Amino acid sequence: MMEKSIGSDNRWLIRYSCKLLLSVILFIVTYAIVLKLSFDHLGDYDAHIEWALDLFAGVNPATVYPFWHFCVRVLYGFCHLFIPVTPEYIAAYFTGAVNVTVYLIVSDIIKNRGCPFSELISFPLMFVTPIYLPWYNRYIYLGQVSPNTWHSPTALMIRPFAVLAFFMICDICEKIRKKENISLKSYISLLVVLLLGVLSKPVFFQSAVPALGIYIVVILIHEKAEGFKKYLFLVLTFVPSFVVVLFQFIISFYSDNGSGVGFGWMEVWKHYAGHPLFSMLIALMFPFLYILLNCRTAFRDISIRLSSLLVLSGFLEFAILYEKGDRKNHLNFSWALNLSYFLIWIATSCRFFSDLKIMEKNDRCAVTKYTVLLIVWLVHFACGIYYAGLFLFREGFAF
Repeated sequence: MMEKSIGSDNRWLIRYSCKLLLSVILFIVTYAIVLKLSFDHLGDYDAHIEWALDLFAGVNPATVYPFWHFCVRVLYGFCHLFIPVTPEYIAAYFTGAVNVTVYLIVSDIIKNRGCPFSELISFPLMFVTPIYLPWYNRYIYLGQVSPNTWHSPTALMIRPFAVLAFFMICDICEKIRKKENISLKSYISLLVVLLLGVLSKPVFFQSAVPALGIYIVVILIHEKAEGFKKYLFLVLTFVPSFVVVLFQFIISFYSDNGSGVGFGWMEVWKHYAGHPLFSMLIALMFPFLYILLNCRTAFRDISIRLSSLLVLSGFLEFAILYEKGDRKNHLNFSWALNLSYFLIWIATSCRFFSDLKIMEKNDRCAVTKYTVLLIVWLVHFACGIYYAGLFLFREGFAF
């Protein structure tokens, strides 16, 4: 009995040490990239740092979704009382901490969903990008859209809230399907997370509302309106966030800050990609292949169903909408798709490695299938490491 306890303690220590080491590596990479972009005036960091410093001075673009800016401004004000630190270092420290938080959240979520080696599997998910084909996509990110980007602080800031909210919604929907009771605390927690999300960047809300709307309508029709009251409570958790998003939309696009929203099929996407659908395919090669090769079982997982709807919603938003004026080609309607890619990557990777654990080793067909999938997964990861390396070691690289 004592030997079993000691073995269990050793496994816990190994997993804890692994998670700590990978967290430190991720923090250092994020910190270095953000610091380089900030001082070299590349990407979006220099503008967002300036807005953060002016946050309490009046209305500026940061007041639309101010969470990252507020945290950086408060930390800078506090630290500056004791040490002569510049805001660029504070932004790098804080953004690094946010990215590590995302890693820890993803690791815990997929562990709780039965995925083995969650500490190891979650780390590559923080790097995966579209597959780099130099003869097709000159840029890994531009034109393809990516599960992971590094150049935008607000795109990183939304991720912990989006991951939490997405899997909270999945759990609530699963409980409704199983006719289990859902506590008021669960609805209130989701409401708060959604609200913090839209204060960080409203992109999860933008794709989640139509995606969840489609899901609920289909389920209610199929189940003959059973569970309607619980789904209604789920919808109501989005109402406070809707009020905030409406304000953000008006200020961003129909005030002095914007020129309005335009409509046109692939109007912006074609500016960066010759074949947008192929670009989408190389960004989602692993999730697409996993679902295709496991179509009978994949969609039984509610996280795969909902994340697929999120991708569809984000795709239509980016394909149809664009910002009028000088910012037309700034890809501001692609962020919901970026985030949806990240969520479907988590959902399919979790299911893939859970399947891998119980795979019949003597089934040659299954071994071949999962070997191919693992190779594709690792290629995405390798491209992501290369992408991060470009930020760190190539001068003037911003996207």
